[in-house]
Amino acid sequence: MGRKKGWWKRQLAILLCAANVLGQILPVAAQEEITVSENNIATQEGEVTETVSGQELTANIALGKRATASSEEANTVSANNAVDGNNYSDNSRWGSNRGEGPHWIYIDLEKEMDIRTVAVFWENRKATSYKIQVADSLSNPMSEEDWRTVKECKTRPASITDVIELNQTEKGRYVRLLIESFTSQDPDGRTEWNTVSVYEIEIYGGEAEIQIQNPAVNVAKGKRAVSSSQEADNFNAATAVDGDTAESRWSSARGDGPHWIYVDLGKSMDVKSFRIFWETRKATNYKIQIAQSLSASPQENEWTTVQSFTSRPESKIQIINLANIKRARYVRLYIENFDHLNPDDNISWNTISIYELEVYGGNAPGDIMETASISFVQPQPGDRKLELILPPREGATVKYNGTDYEQLIDDELNIYQPIVDMEAVVSVKVTNDNNPSQYVFKEMQVTIPGQYPVEEGDNPAPKVLPELREWKGTSGSYRILEESRIVYKEEELKTAAEALARDYQVLTGESLRVVKAEEAEAGDIFFRLTKGKGLFKEGYLMNITDRVVVEAEESTGAYWATRTILQSIKKEGSIPQGIARDYPLYEVRGLILDVGRKTFSMDYLKQTVQELAWYKMNDFQIHLNDNYIWLENYSDANEDPMTAYSGFRLESDIKKGGNNGLNQADLTNTDVFYTKDEFREFMQTAKECGVNIVPEIDVPAHSLALTKVRPDLRDGTNGRQNDHLALSTKFDECVDFVQSIFDEYMGSDLENPVFDPDATIHIGCDEYEADAAAFRRFCNSMIEYVQERGRKVRFWGSLTRLQS
Repeated sequence: MGRKKGWWKRQLAILLCAANVLGQILPVAAQEEITVSENNIATQEGEVTETVSGQELTANIALGKRATASSEEANTVSANNAVDGNNYSDNSRWGSNRGEGPHWIYIDLEKEMDIRTVAVFWENRKATSYKIQVADSLSNPMSEEDWRTVKECKTRPASITDVIELNQTEKGRYVRLLIESFTSQDPDGRTEWNTVSVYEIEIYGGEAEIQIQNPAVNVAKGKRAVSSSQEADNFNAATAVDGDTAESRWSSARGDGPHWIYVDLGKSMDVKSFRIFWETRKATNYKIQIAQSLSASPQENEWTTVQSFTSRPESKIQIINLANIKRARYVRLYIENFDHLNPDDNISWNTISIYELEVYGGNAPGDIMETASISFVQPQPGDRKLELILPPREGATVKYNGTDYEQLIDDELNIYQPIVDMEAVVSVKVTNDNNPSQYVFKEMQVTIPGQYPVEEGDNPAPKVLPELREWKGTSGSYRILEESRIVYKEEELKTAAEALARDYQVLTGESLRVVKAEEAEAGDIFFRLTKGKGLFKEGYLMNITDRVVVEAEESTGAYWATRTILQSIKKEGSIPQGIARDYPLYEVRGLILDVGRKTFSMDYLKQTVQELAWYKMNDFQIHLNDNYIWLENYSDANEDPMTAYSGFRLESDIKKGGNNGLNQADLTNTDVFYTKDEFREFMQTAKECGVNIVPEIDVPAHSLALTKVRPDLRDGTNGRQNDHLALSTKFDECVDFVQSIFDEYMGSDLENPVFDPDATIHIGCDEYEADAAAFRRFCNSMIEYVQERGRKVRFWGSLTRLQS
């Protein structure tokens, strides 16, 4: 606590007067070296010692004096411990006897002295009403008559370091701390015990310069930090206590550890909570440890564990609160075990890393990333909107992040009533406004009330794969009759109706008529479009009675219903009566087939589409080019890697001798390939079956088929350099060559492109091991190329190779 303006006001007149007199005697230069005050003595170093009649106002006049207490719990906690100069040691304190009190302790200053400030260093903040009292003499120490109250406190101390400044300077020989009331329960969480306890009492004749630890201040900031290791010079321990919670960080050396980092607080301080800003949540077994002192070469037995964890941090910003306030000079984060794989982005790297380690004497600042306050109002039957409780907070953005089933709760929080009670998982995302890379999700399971109850005796759901998402069984079954028809109401559903008729005949050998009509009759299978029921692109509603009525919002949903009908008929010969509401959990459900390294006929690809559609899988990625991988085996055997097998399966106009003679080979394989016309038709017919074909041309690695055409564009002649394009030295030429290939199938000037205008295009970008910066630049160029042509882009997750 520093001096207040009031103290200086009392000196102002004297200072001005003295300065005026000296200014008439001394040169200006000499005036700057002199400090003058009636109650101050100026030293040669410019330090000031306050005195009044020989009493130093900034000296603790209670130190070493005799202290007396109303009671003592034990000999080891006697009154004199409170005036021995040890402010925070559990081994040096006064503790009262157990009992409700009042309790008191007083100090004999041995003579009358000025008293202006009393500092009480409490062991805990249990006192709820207490007084500072002064006496000139004591006729009977137990009597209240001699004491006069000079300060009264009616609430708990704000801190265990309690600096009490009197309203005015008092004179007296004896000073008493009287505790009138207290609680057995410690408000800071320590053990319940009905005594009062004080580490130290200090008394000053002036305003004491006592440093009070602010419990809300991070005492680790800017202090000396030491770590077990560091990955690089710029990832050193000091960066974890520099106040930057988003950019600079400490990272251990690569290895399984254990790894640790500790901070030296400079002196013994209150330690109550910690805030760790993890770069990744890889730690699986870690602890917080403290120490009062460390040897020159710290030993493990010098550390005391105050909190330990055996699972990952739930959030990248982790707040750890101790049950009790501790005293410590050193604080260590000790990571015994961690997972190399980061659970939030699936990147593997065997280091541990934190942005910042903060230490507080009280509770750490509220975690802006906390999710406990996020909740929802349980929906009731008939509710059309989910009500989320997202308390606003400063420094972070909290928003709805979606639901696992949009067919139950959509992006606008609209509720679509299910057939029966269903569970949905609602996701909320909290993002740090100052560092968007720091975020956390909260997922909550919500029960959506259904339209019908599930009752004993209901028909079981049809035995199909994948299982129906919602089902309410009734009784009886539907069978196709001789007069049954397949009826569609809207033209968009004709393809699904005809597919059902065609596949039913293949399955049973019997034929069904396909007609367009407004309504269905008994025995019919009827398809019609609907809106506003939360079915979206792939969902459908199917009511099975003496007829089957299928409703869908788009033709894809209707087509998936035909697969359910066919599977049920194949398994049971009939369909159990009831109501089905069906939709997928995952938007993309598919298969990848490598036709580059191994030959597959177009008939096989079409057959695979039928198999995928049967199980409602909607994505078929065709890996159109690749080559033998271990090209270094050729180099090691003194053989030319360019003779290794490679495949490019699409018909191409790129021929040997073209491009002014630069082309040294045909791009397309002659053993098996697909013409442009048949691949175009293949993509279209698969689309009608609900299966999206994703063509992949893999570049700039796995590209031996391309470098055989243009050997001048390969990265080198050793091993896999042969199937890598030379992005470092011939970037523009490589990009032009690759895009000329893509132009044949999806060029902006094509009226009837091979690759469907609505298709997703895969550009490869897999396992390129040359120039990372050029690789990143190439991927960005190709992404832009595909998007400019109106298609979605997909590429492999070689993120570690994108690091430059």
